[in-house]
Amino acid sequence: LREKIEDKREELADLEADIDDSSRDVEEGRKEQAELEEKLQELRSTRSELESIRRKIERQEESISSLKRERSDLEDDLEELPEAPMGEHQNLEADIDRLRTERQDLNTEINELRSLIQYNEERLEAEDYDLLEDGGTAADSGEGSVTDQLVASESETVVCWTCGSSVEREQIESTIERLKRLRTEKVDELNDIKTRLEEKKEAQREATKKQRKRSEIERKLDDIESELQRRDEQIDALKQNRESLTEEVEALESDVENLESADFEEILSLHKEANQLEFEIDSLESDLEEVTEEIESIEADVERADELREERSELVEELTDQRTKIDQIEAEAVESFNEHMESILELLGYENIERIWIERIEGAGTSEGQTRFELHIVRTTENGAAYEDTIEHLSESEREVTGLIFALAGYLVHDLHE
Repeated sequence: LREKIEDKREELADLEADIDDSSRDVEEGRKEQAELEEKLQELRSTRSELESIRRKIERQEESISSLKRERSDLEDDLEELPEAPMGEHQNLEADIDRLRTERQDLNTEINELRSLIQYNEERLEAEDYDLLEDGGTAADSGEGSVTDQLVASESETVVCWTCGSSVEREQIESTIERLKRLRTEKVDELNDIKTRLEEKKEAQREATKKQRKRSEIERKLDDIESELQRRDEQIDALKQNRESLTEEVEALESDVENLESADFEEILSLHKEANQLEFEIDSLESDLEEVTEEIESIEADVERADELREERSELVEELTDQRTKIDQIEAEAVESFNEHMESILELLGYENIERIWIERIEGAGTSEGQTRFELHIVRTTENGAAYEDTIEHLSESEREVTGLIFALAGYLVHDLHE
């Protein structure tokens, strides 16, 4: 570009010299020459302004094309997302609420059955204990051995502690067995409801995620439409300005043609050529300025990009170290809690509590770089069947012990004792 500018300037200098030579041959004081010079200067200025308007229009049209391509890509993404109606979200929410209610009701029923079974078994054990005491006394008095009385008691009747009537012992034992079977059925039903509830929650999370993405795409499309409308309006205004300047250039060219005469034919031709060269020089200088600015901008971006890459590398390394440290602390906390809780449960000997433990969950259902923790409480029935319970059904002492183990695990993992 610089070489082209220099060539044009040399060519312009030669033309100006020719103009000066021609001007000496023409009468200096002619009014038409001064008017012609003025018109040519005005024509050059108007042409330069017209070219500037054309470039602005081109830039706006390029921006519009880019926006339309982005809009097309977003519309393709939008078509791939299902449009979940509001009713579907409401149905999922209703199903989740219903399943939660059913889970709560079943938990209550299971705990009531557990208490009822435990109470009846304790009453039967109390009856056996009383029989043992009575049997010892009877043996001393010669009324038969304890074993004989226990065997005989299998067909004896006992007083029902619920209604107060005399019933067969086997009938009460049969009732307890039916209650145990019912509890097992309820536990199976509870596990099924928990599975269905988790499936509904996952479906709700997925639907919410897709709806959020859909809303974001729709918002971007609205922004693009607004930007396209604004740029269309700018192009319309620029085109009107271009039309006005084009008419002005045509009028000036007509004025210049009218000022032509036999005496000025050669000098007029030289002036026109010089005018065109000056216009081309201005255009080339403008291009050079834009290219220079673009080069400086690119060089600055390259330098800044190197700094950002180095900074990003340091941040990624630091982030990796922190995440590793967090993972280690979380794993140690879970391990510490589980170990101490297992020891405490063995020492305290809680009935019907098989295990209390924390599960550390990564991946599905969690945000990137985050983990989720689930507290599991496993109880066992009298016949050895295991089922999962919730923290709401722990007794006050069981909750306090669980909370203390939480605090102890955190205390040890974070080295607060040091």
